[in-house]
Amino acid sequence: MVTLIAGVPTSAPALSTRPAHAANQVKSMIKPRADVTIICDKALGIPHVYGTTRSGTEFGAGYAVAQDRLWLMDLFRHLGRGQLSGSRAVAARCRTRW
Repeated sequence: MVTLIAGVPTSAPALSTRPAHAANQVKSMIKPRADVTIICDKALGIPHVYGTTRSGTEFGAGYAVAQDRLWLMDLFRHLGRGQLSGSRAVAARCRTRW
């Protein structure tokens, strides 16, 4: 699950594009681009994507999903090539995920 918060006009003071997480609840915080902030919470590991522009928010969502699913893409790459047993990292991930 990815939470998206797109930029809002400055005339709407009730909404903010800045992250409002307490420091003790944050697992990680990254800025892949200047207009995007991705905060991963400690409780569930869910990435929250904050962007000042729509394109920035969409980029951040794609970045967060790619981080989450890289192991799956690698698994399918090895599976398609018939090299699943040769990759220790992929085999170890399969044992822990399934």
